[in-house]
Amino acid sequence: MKLSEINAEQLLTADVFDLVQERPAVIRDFAIMQDYLTRKGRNLLLRSGEHGITIAVELMVTDDGFRMRIRPGSISEENPRWRLMRLQFLPNLMDTAVNSEGHYLLPLWAGALVDFRERPHIKNADRVYLDQSEWEKFSGMNCCAQLIPEGGCFAIVEEGDFHCYVQYGFNLSQEEGRSSSHGKLYRCISFS
Repeated sequence: MKLSEINAEQLLTADVFDLVQERPAVIRDFAIMQDYLTRKGRNLLLRSGEHGITIAVELMVTDDGFRMRIRPGSISEENPRWRLMRLQFLPNLMDTAVNSEGHYLLPLWAGALVDFRERPHIKNADRVYLDQSEWEKFSGMNCCAQLIPEGGCFAIVEEGDFHCYVQYGFNLSQEEGRSSSHGKLYRCISFS
């Protein structure tokens, strides 16, 4: 996929909380309000008018892939009814059919290779960074990967420190908003 072909829905989704009805919701339909090329990539201004949330996203081409960044102070919440709880970056980047050949590298301590085939239904989120005194309780790698015969994908979390998780699920149902025929690995940054 080319950087110029990426749309807002492929970049991120947002978990929000409705303070009036006291219920969570998911934003998948950010509109691109501004889109301009830079010397190193592309800058986007994404907005959900209904929820009053605006997010500036930087996409930069690197020698070995691309980098996605949301700088501090570049998120605006303008509607007092909605609160942004979490952003999920590149939500479908590592989708894979259940019985495909290949593995996920999950960020569990020194890394865990998990085969796609015949996995039981599961949803999990592993925290990437913690204070050193808490390391024994959670995972320790700041990366995840999809390893398939046709190639693969390797994602590194460079920043996010104490609020970053790698989320993944296998054999997720339609009720959960995911196809039942895919094993998935998600990366999201949680703002709490």
